[in-house]
Amino acid sequence: TILVDIVDDVPTAYANTNSVSEGAQVSGNVLSDGTPDVLGADGAAPGGAVTGVATGSNVSNPVSGNLGGAGIAGQYGTLVLNANGT
Repeated sequence: TILVDIVDDVPTAYANTNSVSEGAQVSGNVLSDGTPDVLGADGAAPGGAVTGVATGSNVSNPVSGNLGGAGIAGQYGTLVLNANGT
């Protein structure tokens, strides 16, 4: 008898915050700045670890896309987030 017990570490994401003065820009990496996120045992997706982003209080629906390009317009500016976390 062979018993196989597969253990797959789950990913853990941590909240990232930053601030910026009016008219200025801010940069960073949502994967490694502050408390680094933990990727699952399978690692990042081939295109990058970040697969989507949403604005506001949308936390219940799965999100994909909206990465790179012109960014996402918010109340106080525009967020440009790439698949590599920058």
